[in-house]
Amino acid sequence: MSILSLHLLRAPAKINLFLKVLDRLDDGYHEIESLIQTIDLSDYLEVELVKDQGIWVEVLPRTLDLDLSNNTLTRVYEVLKERYEEINFGMKIKLHKHIPIGGGLGGGSSDAAALLRFLKDLLSISTEEAIEMAFEIGSDVPALIMGGTVLVKGRGEIVSPLEPLPKYGVFLRCPGVHVDTGQAYQWLDGIDVKSPSYTALDCYEALKKGNFELLWNDFQPVVSSRIPVVEEALREMEERHQKALLTGSGSCVFALNVSRGDHSFLPGFDLQF
Repeated sequence: MSILSLHLLRAPAKINLFLKVLDRLDDGYHEIESLIQTIDLSDYLEVELVKDQGIWVEVLPRTLDLDLSNNTLTRVYEVLKERYEEINFGMKIKLHKHIPIGGGLGGGSSDAAALLRFLKDLLSISTEEAIEMAFEIGSDVPALIMGGTVLVKGRGEIVSPLEPLPKYGVFLRCPGVHVDTGQAYQWLDGIDVKSPSYTALDCYEALKKGNFELLWNDFQPVVSSRIPVVEEALREMEERHQKALLTGSGSCVFALNVSRGDHSFLPGFDLQF
């Protein structure tokens, strides 16, 4: 297999600083309002462009139990070929996984976004078309194409990059339990969610001033009440930090802190925006 070129791509994890679930649509999906922030924790992709058409994905470490028959990187190549039949190269990818799987940190979505960003630049694809392609792959992928601090609306396809927030410490705990997103939405549909009246932009403005009180996630009460290890992780975090929050539908939780020099925190990831 002849190699045309080799590229190293970074795929950062995300946290949801604000997540409100709005109307349930006729197709069963939900509209959301969210504030997404990418963080230091990242997967890395070694991408070889090769003459043979197709895509080959290898995940490292090999001990990870992943189903590669329907992964997001393969889907990127499929969507690309559907739109650009004249593409005459393939890709051989080594995916170095560091983002915990199934924890609400957007690992698979970020991997896809990193590859799409690379292809966008390689093939001079417009930002608008890249966002359309990203949404075909997953609802978090458009925001992760942008990276940084992003306001998200609709089903995830309406994305607005915002000015960067101050650099805060991000302290992350992952209980190691997979929370199925579809199940979490069903839990939400079964109750009257008491969402706050303030918006994701209100949360953003507060964070610019160092105020963490408007952090919010509609999934947190329903997930923590059904999964004890998530409730325990949130409680332990809140004993040491101003506020703890679930990211996505979980199970990972995080806390923010202005000072990264305080070592009294729980063991876990010590990151920043």
